[in-house]
Amino acid sequence: MTNTSTLEMRYQIQAIIESHLTKSRRNDTPLSIAKIMLKFDPKEGNKFQQLLTFMYDFLDYAPFVGIGNGQYFFLMEDTKIHTAVIALKNMLVSANITYNGQILGVGVTTVEKSEKLEETFARVTQLCESSAKTQPREVHYATSNFSYSDKDAPNGLRSIFVKEPRISVYGFYKEAPMIQNGEIVEYNDHEFILKLSKEYLGFLKREAFVYLENALVPDIMQSNIIKIDMEKSYLYLGEIKFMDDSPVHRKNIRVTPHRPIKATLTHSDDFLASTIVANISENAILLTTQLPKIEELLAKDLRNKKFDLHFFIENDDKSKEEIYLNAMIFKITGNQIVLNIYPDSQTQTIIRDYILKCQKLLLLEAQGIRV
Repeated sequence: MTNTSTLEMRYQIQAIIESHLTKSRRNDTPLSIAKIMLKFDPKEGNKFQQLLTFMYDFLDYAPFVGIGNGQYFFLMEDTKIHTAVIALKNMLVSANITYNGQILGVGVTTVEKSEKLEETFARVTQLCESSAKTQPREVHYATSNFSYSDKDAPNGLRSIFVKEPRISVYGFYKEAPMIQNGEIVEYNDHEFILKLSKEYLGFLKREAFVYLENALVPDIMQSNIIKIDMEKSYLYLGEIKFMDDSPVHRKNIRVTPHRPIKATLTHSDDFLASTIVANISENAILLTTQLPKIEELLAKDLRNKKFDLHFFIENDDKSKEEIYLNAMIFKITGNQIVLNIYPDSQTQTIIRDYILKCQKLLLLEAQGIRV
C-alpha cells in the first residue's frame, strides 16, 4: 500500500468515527468505543473472516473500522460503558470456545463530551495493550476519571463523587427499574449519604440494597441500605461493590403501559392486524394479537419485511400523541410479536417521556397509592 493510500484510509476512518461521534452528541446518546486486537495469519484468512463476522454479530452489528495489523475499533452506539463491558466480556468468552487465542486484547471506554477524540483513542489503545498482557485475556475498561482495574478503586470514588455528585439510584418493582436521580452529600470510608425525594425513599423502605450509576464510574455499583431519614430525605448506604452484571445492564428499559394501548400493524396492502401493546422500550415493542393473525403473517412469509406501526400515547393532560413507527419483527412467540422499532429523535423523546411517566406511576403503586 502506498503512502497516499495509507493517508486516504486514515482520513476515511477518521470521517466515519467523527460522524458517529457527532450523531451521539447531537442526540445526547451514549457512545462506547472498543479497540480489539486480533491475530492475523494469512494462511487462515477464512477463519479470520469468520471471527470478524462472529464479533460483528455478537456486538449487535456495531460498526467497526480496521487500522491494519489486526487492530479494529468497534463503535457501540447508544450503549453505556457498563453495557459495553458486559457485551465484550461475554463475546470474549464465547469467541475463546471456537477461536481460542485469536483475540489478543480488548479495551473499551466511553466518549466524553468534554474530551478531545485523540485523548479517547489514546486511552482505549492503552487499555487494549494492557489487556494483551493478561492471561487469560481480560477486558480492560475505564473513563477519563476512573478505572475499575485500579487497586485502590473504592477509595478513588471520593474524588469522583466530589467532581460529579449526581447519581442514579435503581430499585425494582414488578421487574421494572424504579429510577431516581439523587445527589451524594457525604462520603467516607464506611458509608455515604444520598439526598433523594421522599416519595422514592418511601419505596426503598422495603428494599435491602440498591444499584447505583455515576457518569464517571465505568461500572454499576451495588450498596446495602443502612437506614433512611425521611425528615432530611437522606439515604444512608454502606460499602460499595462493583458489579460484573446486574439488571441495570439491560440496554432497554421496558415498561407495561399504565392504560391499554391499541396499535395497528400493517405491511403495505398485504397485512393488517389490530394489536395491544404489552410492553414498550425506546427500541422495541411487544404486541399481543389474535393467533389467526400470527398464522396469516407466517403464511405470507413477512418476518423479514418492514412494517408500519400506529398508536396513540396519552400525555399527563389527557391529550394524545399520535405515533407512527417503522418496525421489523425480532421474534414471534405464541400470539405475541416482538418488534424492533426505529423512531426519529422527536418520537424517541415522546416514548422516553412516556416510559418515565409509567415508572413514576409504578413507584406510586409500589407505595400502595392507587393510580
